[in-house]
Amino acid sequence: MKSIYVTYFTIISLVISFHTHAQENSFNLPFGWSMFGYTCIEPLDAIVGFSDIYDKVEIVKDELGSAYLPEWTFNGLGSLEFAEGYQIKMLQQVDDFFFASLN
Repeated sequence: MKSIYVTYFTIISLVISFHTHAQENSFNLPFGWSMFGYTCIEPLDAIVGFSDIYDKVEIVKDELGSAYLPEWTFNGLGSLEFAEGYQIKMLQQVDDFFFASLN
C-alpha cells in the first residue's frame, strides 16, 4: 500500500513540476516556416496567446489544417492544446517568445 501512495505522489509532483516549468520556457520563432509544441497544461486561445506578436505571425496551423490567420482576424484553430504540435509561418523572427497570457 505504501508503494501505491509513493508512486501517486511522485506522479503528482512530476505533473506539477512539468506544468510550472513548461510555462516558464521561452522559445525562438524563426522567419518563415517552423514548428513548435504547446507544453502548457491549460488550453490557450490562439488570439490571446499570440496577441503580443500578432503582426509578426502569418499563419498557425494544427495537424488538421485548421488555421489562425491574424491579418484576417480569423481563428479557425481555436485553442492551443497541451502536447499538440503546430506549424507556424513568421513574417519576422521573434526570440524568447512567451505566450501572452502566461507572462
